[in-house]
Amino acid sequence: MNFNKKICFIFFLWVALFCFLLKLGIFFFIGELKGLSQSIILQRKVQNLLESRIEDFKGFQKNYSFYYPVFEKIENSFVDKEAPIEFIEFLEKEAKDANLSIKISPLAVDSGKKETWISMGFQVLLQGNFLNSLRFLERLEQCPWLVEILQVKIEKISENGKIGEPKNLETNNAQFSLKIKVFSR
Repeated sequence: MNFNKKICFIFFLWVALFCFLLKLGIFFFIGELKGLSQSIILQRKVQNLLESRIEDFKGFQKNYSFYYPVFEKIENSFVDKEAPIEFIEFLEKEAKDANLSIKISPLAVDSGKKETWISMGFQVLLQGNFLNSLRFLERLEQCPWLVEILQVKIEKISENGKIGEPKNLETNNAQFSLKIKVFSR
């Protein structure tokens, strides 16, 4: 090989190597640039989300006095687990107002699924006029606490005071057996 061909060959080799390294560097740089741009886009989205949450929180703080009665009503919708006296007194008062005899006993409530709130169970036995018992049930459904009626069992009380076959419940006395679940705090 002559000298000029060697120089051209070495020059061509250096140019090819330079182009290869340049191309490799550009791809690396573009890859890094894409990663950085995606990171910046993600950070902007997070920043926008946080800014909107901050604005929502500020709006909530401004309107707290508006929301306070609702929060108080929600807080009062739960029966005190340690002393459900207020709820039991409510049941007794409503039974007395409806001219019904009442017996209240605790009941183990197992729903079989994981619940969000703690609950308590009661079995309520009512004896008296059928229509009055229905009014008691309506008042129970409309009470300020979160109550779920699990089971209602109705039996007619015969003339001699024994439970018999249901016939004309509107004029006769009946025994209501209620299983209820009350949500507590």
